[in-house]
Amino acid sequence: MEFYHLVTRKPLTIGQKIFFDGRQHNRLYDFFLAQQPENAAGQTVSQVLQQGWTDEAQMFLQAARAHEARALREIITELVRLQQFSHLPSRFECLYGTQTLADCERWQKNFESFDRKVVQLVKVTSAGPFFSGDAQLLPTLADVSLTEKIAQAQAYWQTASTDLAEVLIGGEIEVTAILKEFR
Repeated sequence: MEFYHLVTRKPLTIGQKIFFDGRQHNRLYDFFLAQQPENAAGQTVSQVLQQGWTDEAQMFLQAARAHEARALREIITELVRLQQFSHLPSRFECLYGTQTLADCERWQKNFESFDRKVVQLVKVTSAGPFFSGDAQLLPTLADVSLTEKIAQAQAYWQTASTDLAEVLIGGEIEVTAILKEFR
């Protein structure tokens, strides 16, 4: 099946293959689970708190809390997938794409709204597995109970995409065309 993918870091090449076989993690995993939030000086939350409360410390702590809220959302979504939808690809072991160029354009506008630079638009193929979902249905970042977040994750895995369509593409993926360069 063919999909579209926005490349945001390292450009891809035609014929390049990407494998998600249960041992390969994507950038989402690295960003939320393999890194600890640090300020510009390389200090962790605990180190910043030991230095006292300043405006700079408050801004960093708010950013660290937002990062952890997103990490918690992804962990909850993955735990629900493992328990109830294990046949679907993991959000930590997939390439994110779309089924249409229009959906890809919506994602590009979304990325640009928070200064995430897109370097390419590519077409890829994969025999799967894949999952088409709606990113708007991911668990909220707001302060609600874990039970509510779990119910939201269940809805994400069970509901067809409508607003912010995304496709989680697993397995062996091949880049078949570079449709646009954004350098």
